[in-house]
Amino acid sequence: MNKNQSAFTLIELTTVITITAIFYTIWMSFYKNKIKIDNVEKLSKQFVVIEKALVDYYSDNKRLPCPATQNLAVSDSNFAQEQITNSNCTDSLPANTCNSSNVSLSNNTYIGALPAETLGLSKNMLLDPWGRKITYAVDKIFTCANSTAIAEIFYTGTSSLTVNETSENAELSKAAYVAISHGENQYGAYNNLGVQKSHPTISNNNEVENSNNDNTLIYDDVHLQNSNLPASYDDYTSFMSPELLIVSSNSKNN
Repeated sequence: MNKNQSAFTLIELTTVITITAIFYTIWMSFYKNKIKIDNVEKLSKQFVVIEKALVDYYSDNKRLPCPATQNLAVSDSNFAQEQITNSNCTDSLPANTCNSSNVSLSNNTYIGALPAETLGLSKNMLLDPWGRKITYAVDKIFTCANSTAIAEIFYTGTSSLTVNETSENAELSKAAYVAISHGENQYGAYNNLGVQKSHPTISNNNEVENSNNDNTLIYDDVHLQNSNLPASYDDYTSFMSPELLIVSSNSKNN
């Protein structure tokens, strides 16, 4: 009798452990999804603040700020400060409006980190909800305080900074600036110590494109559906076309 009771107790215990494990797995899945949703909501609000700060800066200074340096630690005084060389343009662009020794330059596009403090924001606004630096790319001509140059780009659409839409692999928009969070997987992003997280051996090409420091960046509004796969695209992109930036700036001044 005692042996049967003991065996029955072990069966019950095994059943309880199995059920508990199932519920724990379900709860963990729910918890992770909730964290992801919360972080995406935080990032969405963060992008709104960043967009307003950039429009205000452009309106006040007649140019956009240069990027900050990506590989600086939070303890560095230049952590979230623009790296500018010369924005006083005349009839043509100088060789460098931004310090190309500290930020990347590709086809007249500067790429680095968001210069949060230059925009009047806290340095924490440089970091996305996953604790990684937001990448900031800006068309060189928009770092130049020159109304003639800006008018040219407005009327001819000659911006060198391009945002492509992934599903059609085609140009979605020209851009005055682009801000990118590299998402939950953080591939290609820099942390607050200035260390970049490398892409895995099997990488999503669009993820690589958003961290290879050139003038083409990727936007995809349906990327979340496969974001749990190791090689999936989970970047978040915010950008503004030259026309919209100028119109938004003019609206602020009126």
